Amino acid sequence: MLGALVKIVLAGGVIVAAGLAVLAFIPTPNPCTQDPAQPERTFYRDKWDAYVDAPAPNQVGFDQAEVNEAIADALETRDLPVRNVKVHFCGDGTAQLAFEFPLGPASVQVLAKGSVVVGPPVAGALDEVQVGGLPTALTDPAIDMARDLVDELTSFQLSGPIDRVEVKENAVLLFND
Repeated sequence: MLGALVKIVLAGGVIVAAGLAVLAFIPTPNPCTQDPAQPERTFYRDKWDAYVDAPAPNQVGFDQAEVNEAIADALETRDLPVRNVKVHFCGDGTAQLAFEFPLGPASVQVLAKGSVVVGPPVAGALDEVQVGGLPTALTDPAIDMARDLVDELTSFQLSGPIDRVEVKENAVLLFND
């Protein structure tokens, strides 16, 4: 009886070890741009306040580092099981959100692709989610988390005059026409 229990425990340990080994070799989805060097502090809030206070026509631009700092600030008060969230603004006018999603004792890289839509309010439209080479049964929680994260990040009501949004490589521009 004890021998059978030991065999079951060993078999379970081997299966878990094999699963972790597989996770270590899952390809990471590649975002459209490199992660920017993150300065200690950006002044995105000051830029936003100046934009809101200025008369039309007006515009403001935010680079990836500024938006990543804003995301980090916003996520400090949220309870989402994601790590290392980074936004990427692509040359084709789309935006991507890369993050790590914990999956048991390991984590996988997730890349959500979509666009920025002017509402009101400004929101993210999720078009596609890539989770390495994992099978769908394992990636469904990560895909749901990507949708929750995009919804959470775009739920911050930007109270300001935004008539148009342009995504350029490494930056986003907001316009008050």
